[in-house]
Amino acid sequence: MNPYDLVEYPSYAIPQSYPDKLAVVAEMFGVNPVPPGRARVLDVGCGSGANLLPMAVLWPGSEYVGIDLAASAIDKAKASAAQLGLKNVHFTMADLMDHELDLGKFDYIIAHGFISWVPTFVRKRLFEVCRDLLTPRGIAYISYNSYPGSHIRDMFRQIMLEHVRDIADPMKRAEEARALVQLIADSGVASDAIQELARSERDVIFRKSIGSFYHDELEVNFNPIYFHEFASFASVHDLQFIFEAVYNEGQVPLQLTDEANGLLEQAATRGVLVHEQYQDFLKLRRFRQSLVTHSSVAIDREAPPRMMHKFHFAAPLQRTAVPEGVEFSNPQTKAAVVTPNPITISALDRIGKAWPSTVAFDQLTDDPGQREGLEPVLERFFAAGLIDAHATPRICLQQPGTHPEVWKYARWQAQNHERVLTPMTLAGVAVEDENIRKLVLLADGTRSVDELAAAIGDRTGVERSLVGAARMGFLVPPGSGLQ
Repeated sequence: MNPYDLVEYPSYAIPQSYPDKLAVVAEMFGVNPVPPGRARVLDVGCGSGANLLPMAVLWPGSEYVGIDLAASAIDKAKASAAQLGLKNVHFTMADLMDHELDLGKFDYIIAHGFISWVPTFVRKRLFEVCRDLLTPRGIAYISYNSYPGSHIRDMFRQIMLEHVRDIADPMKRAEEARALVQLIADSGVASDAIQELARSERDVIFRKSIGSFYHDELEVNFNPIYFHEFASFASVHDLQFIFEAVYNEGQVPLQLTDEANGLLEQAATRGVLVHEQYQDFLKLRRFRQSLVTHSSVAIDREAPPRMMHKFHFAAPLQRTAVPEGVEFSNPQTKAAVVTPNPITISALDRIGKAWPSTVAFDQLTDDPGQREGLEPVLERFFAAGLIDAHATPRICLQQPGTHPEVWKYARWQAQNHERVLTPMTLAGVAVEDENIRKLVLLADGTRSVDELAAAIGDRTGVERSLVGAARMGFLVPPGSGLQ
């Protein structure tokens, strides 16, 4: 039996894999991808579909296809799509090695973590699929465990596998393996460096669900690669590296020593791919989320600062007056900037006040003459993680209104007793309070705040929860189509 049928691998929204985000990075480098609102999207190893389902609700004009080898996951995905009434998403139990697969062409292909957990011949097949099924300006998102950082992960993995080699029961294997890592972290080993390393790995492991931990750390196939190997695999299949899907993760760290900067500058003289590999060496990177497209597509690596006028911007910015001007900080990413420039201050004010909705570039200033100067500034803030950029607008209610309406995907999640609910910002929110879960179910736009308060029995709590729901991006405007 497929091990993913024995132990379910948790499926969830992966915001950085969404075409809305992939299109931004691709556009920044001159690829000119198909707009996310009218695209065909393939998710390889889709699990129970939780990455594709919100996409299908948010962009109904696109078509989504998910394939997976686990029958139980595909059955669950199909049932979920039917409950949500979605006609634009299709799930199929399929083996990627089946060369007779008739799926058509795709503008975006997603393979989150896939190549790290399969044999090398399946990894090769994924690159073949990307080459053969991507449209001429199509984009593939491929995430994977990378060296050198994954050497540390593999060390603990080998220790755990040795410890549980005689245990057959999947849950027992996972429990005993995690307990061993906890023991090592608390063992009192004299070396501070080793102890700190063990505690760090323990924290990573214990943040995972049992299902995720079982299929990641205890999987038979564990195949991290160096970036230069990834780039080579892509090249052999007539594909090329664009950039990292998370734009700020592709940036050179700001606080490098002169010697480290010199090393990177020397690497850059040998080409983009060598520069990327040496960044990984300095960062000890253990995970990458890389974008590729056909080798025939022209990549413009000088374009990013000139492309910001095409996007929509969002960030939960906090504003503080300081002697040097105004400090803007993003509590989610911990990024912050201080600026005295009134044009920049005005633009960031508009982004912060619009949250969780987006603001189009042209709406950031009333003076058209100021817009060109804003582009490089916004690119720097995007690269620093202060603001986020989107290819499509996002419209959320900032205040509950008279008949509050939670978007239908989150209501469906609450109805199915899911612990983590997904707002339109796609940043999952763990909800344990049963009154809040009940409120999410009832807030379908047909009930007034008074009726919701009467049903819950706590008016103050309802009003506070609705304001919080609006701030997190759960509430939609009436008639938005996301009900």
